[in-house]
Amino acid sequence: MQKTIVLTFDDAVPNHCDAVAPLLLELGFGATFYICSFPDAPESAFMTPAQLKSLDEQGFEIGNHTLNHNIAPEAAESEIIRLEEKLAAIGISRPVTFAYPGGPYRQYAADMLKARGYLAARTTEQHDFVFGRDDPMRFPSFSVVGNNGAFEQGLAIALSGGLTSLVYHGVPDFLHPWVDTPPEIFTDQMHRLSAAKIKVIALRTLFETSQSL
Repeated sequence: MQKTIVLTFDDAVPNHCDAVAPLLLELGFGATFYICSFPDAPESAFMTPAQLKSLDEQGFEIGNHTLNHNIAPEAAESEIIRLEEKLAAIGISRPVTFAYPGGPYRQYAADMLKARGYLAARTTEQHDFVFGRDDPMRFPSFSVVGNNGAFEQGLAIALSGGLTSLVYHGVPDFLHPWVDTPPEIFTDQMHRLSAAKIKVIALRTLFETSQSL
């Protein structure tokens, strides 16, 4: 099997469409974009429906990150469904993968997701993923913030033949600067994946492929 890494982006930042997607297409990479919003932030902080639809039409996965980045027990089911409804209203199919807001795994949310037919859900637990050993509803990842070392950790797993995912937020991230990755660093990291001949895919692709084997 070709060395593989799952690439994901959180929070529907506009530069995901304007700057990130063109580079990924140039390199032949897949990716999952996890969509949400924050009620106290301006609409301009997030992709427009047209931008979301553009990513979908270009073949990228659009995943569920809840409508308002809220996974509290009393709100989780509504938040998951309302994000599905938001995407359906702009012609995007119901998501099949999820990213837990804040990162930690929640059993109650996993149960809801499985009941709704989701294939996998991404956490921020930092390790490799092994089919048959690990729960698809707690898929691990390394959260990249500039040169914080997470990229190198994820790449090392991929180079050894293991599976994991990388998480990015804005490139750059103006709303949440503590998770910012400067464009020049992001571009260099993507070219390093390409030079290493890593297959870069969406989380949906990994699990759809595994089901067909």
